[in-house]
Amino acid sequence: MNLFAQTVGAKILLNKKYIAKIKKFLFKERDFLYQKLCDINGLKVYPSATNFILVKIIARISSKQLQIRLLKKHILVRDCSNFYGLNQQYFRISIRNRSDNLRLISELSNIFVDN
Repeated sequence: MNLFAQTVGAKILLNKKYIAKIKKFLFKERDFLYQKLCDINGLKVYPSATNFILVKIIARISSKQLQIRLLKKHILVRDCSNFYGLNQQYFRISIRNRSDNLRLISELSNIFVDN
């Protein structure tokens, strides 16, 4: 991390209102995204206390294949097949804004309707 990033980061950490606002946003979007993901057949969604959600694919598509399909739609998910204890059925998504989250849900719904 460079000096500029350290300086800005230190200033942001002093801004308690900003931190509270971001936390509230992330918690709200994480809960929204979690619920919407749970509604998609073919996915097992794990509860999260972080800014990302781990998902297991219960269908005939690997996490790498899913990643490639979503990348064609300009959506990036993390293939977790190389994580210790996981395999080609797992992927991870980061919490984004509502518009991006809805787009992801729509694309996943389309993919898993086909499988």
